[in-house]
Amino acid sequence: MQSILIISTLVVVVVVVVVVVLVAVLVAVVVVEVVVVVVVVVVVVVVVVVVVVVVVVVVLVVVKVVVVVVVEVVSADNVSSHPGHTKRNKKA
Repeated sequence: MQSILIISTLVVVVVVVVVVVLVAVLVAVVVVEVVVVVVVVVVVVVVVVVVVVVVVVVVLVVVKVVVVVVVEVVSADNVSSHPGHTKRNKKA
C-alpha cells in the first residue's frame, strides 16, 4: 500500500515539475517576444524620427535657397529697373 502512495506521489511531483517547467518556458518565450516587439517598435520610431528630421532639414534648406535666389532676382530686377542703375544709362 505504501509503495502505491510513494509512486503516486512521485508521479504528482513529476507532473508538477513538468508543468512548472513548461509554464516557465512559455513565460520566457512570451517575455522574449515582448522584448523583441518593443525593440522593433523603438527602432522603427527612431528611424521614422530621423527620416522626418532629415526631410524637414532638406525642405528648410531648399526653401532658404529658393528664398535667397528669389530675393537676389527681385533685387537685381529692382536695381536694373531704376534709371541710372542700368549699364545702358551708365554708358550714355
